[in-house]
Amino acid sequence: MTFLIVAGHCIDPNTQLVLNPAAWSDPAPGQFGGQPYYNDYRYERRPSESLSFGRSFRLRESMALEFRLEAFNPFNRTEMNDPDGSNALLTPTYSNGTVVSGFGRINPGSLYSPPRQGQILARFRF
Repeated sequence: MTFLIVAGHCIDPNTQLVLNPAAWSDPAPGQFGGQPYYNDYRYERRPSESLSFGRSFRLRESMALEFRLEAFNPFNRTEMNDPDGSNALLTPTYSNGTVVSGFGRINPGSLYSPPRQGQILARFRF
């Protein structure tokens, strides 16, 4: 079972919707909407870290050896995708108690961030 914490509350993305369709409305025909466009619906923050360690050794006056270790997403943070914001007027579709489609659905099978990665670099300068 996958659980997700959204705005301090634990939800099950397989059975619950994150966005309330009743909270959204379209502007009247010929009128401008009152709210600015947010493509991510002010979803939770997504921190991303990178680490780098290096050391340079001077061998002679014109020669140096440099080692460097770089890590991307070192804490292996995985986040869910943004909620589906297709059409707030459509009713959600359920299959065996699981949300299949609908406004405010999060697909729990897809990840937002890449897995932990790293690289080691050795450079000889002359």
